[in-house]
Amino acid sequence: MQLAAALARILPTQQEHAQPTNQPQLVSDQALEAWSELQCLAHRLDYQDLFDFYPDTVIFDGGKLFDAIEIHGISPDGNGAHNIENGDPVYFSIFVRAIEGGIECVGDFGQPKHAIEQANLLADQYGWKIFNHLTNRLM
Repeated sequence: MQLAAALARILPTQQEHAQPTNQPQLVSDQALEAWSELQCLAHRLDYQDLFDFYPDTVIFDGGKLFDAIEIHGISPDGNGAHNIENGDPVYFSIFVRAIEGGIECVGDFGQPKHAIEQANLLADQYGWKIFNHLTNRLM
């Protein structure tokens, strides 16, 4: 539904299309905004089926280096970096928090429910608390 609404704001109507002009066509602010919205929707579709859980590549020694789990929203910035964005994320990641400081990613998911489910599995396995930054709640 969002996609159809965004397309409707970009594409010219048949009447607009039928009137040829020698004037250069300027892109309206509304069309630019809709185009940006389409790009965001496309990003979300790209990550919708993402389910990549890899705690064994980070957690060693029975998890003694870590003390908690964090769930964050993530958004690509268009330059190859993926940044924490809890307000309007494209996908969702689980991080383990190191006792010495810092966090390490152990999973990326297209759906928040999958991130929460996998975080709960880790919490049960290691006895860690979960900080869900999407809801600003301790679980």
